[in-house]
Amino acid sequence: MVGLSLRSPGELGRSLMEENMKNTILVLILVSLPFMAVAGPKDSKKMNPSETAAKEFGGKITSEKVTDLGQVIDNYDKYKGEAVVFEAKAKKVCKQKGCWMVLEDGNKEVRTLFKDYGFFVPKTIVGKKVRVQGTMKRKKVSAATIRHFMKDEGKKMEEIKKVKTGRIQYEFEADAVEII
Repeated sequence: MVGLSLRSPGELGRSLMEENMKNTILVLILVSLPFMAVAGPKDSKKMNPSETAAKEFGGKITSEKVTDLGQVIDNYDKYKGEAVVFEAKAKKVCKQKGCWMVLEDGNKEVRTLFKDYGFFVPKTIVGKKVRVQGTMKRKKVSAATIRHFMKDEGKKMEEIKKVKTGRIQYEFEADAVEII
């Protein structure tokens, strides 16, 4: 018999074991690929901003025109629903994630949330000046939401429990934030 190689039972067993091991490794690699993709690099938009050296969050500020925060609030009907850009100092920032901030300019302040909860700002920017782009809203905020924000600020429980009613307030929905 030409071309037929005879293997001993030991060689045949090792050969089958090697083939099985190769197949097992291949199956393990294929099964683990989806898990590696999920555990891969974080989306930079959702990354904890303190882990980055970024000065811009969200999108790019596209307007060169900067409006005074007081003017936007005092003339709310004129600016309602319009994209505006203003500069202010970060007075408070959510201590949990950086998912909101209170901005202050003179005697005017506004709570700023981020469009679609799509990005956060560093929790360390209190006292820094920022430029924001987005839309101003005037809305009724429930007592539960106010208490939630107070908890995020790190307020004491005794103070939080005192809030029993909601209030009308201005909120700014930012689609871009730049630390300046």
